[in-house]
Amino acid sequence: MNGDAATPAVYMVRCRDGSLYTGWSTCVESRVAAHNAGRGARYTAGRRPVTLVYCERAADRAAAMRRERALKRFSREQKECLVARWCEECEKERRETRDPVMLFPSFADDGNMEGCS
Repeated sequence: MNGDAATPAVYMVRCRDGSLYTGWSTCVESRVAAHNAGRGARYTAGRRPVTLVYCERAADRAAAMRRERALKRFSREQKECLVARWCEECEKERRETRDPVMLFPSFADDGNMEGCS
């Protein structure tokens, strides 16, 4: 698995109803497991199971919280575009590295939402 377990990261999960939930954590895998156990956010508790669809490292906790707030202001379309880009990058790196679980691809959102609006 790539990434240090204590690396702050922003993540998005897709809920059973198709909605997207955005959060941050220092251990995304554990946080997603907590969401699926009903111990995560109140929002996801009734929308289980959830599936990780986006994850982005942050420099520190403060940066992760800022990025979370920024992503929560994105439109649904912008979030879906970001998710699609991340999934493409994960798949590309999985093929290149043969790592079956690529939690932190070298993807970095450049803020370019061209084609996403």
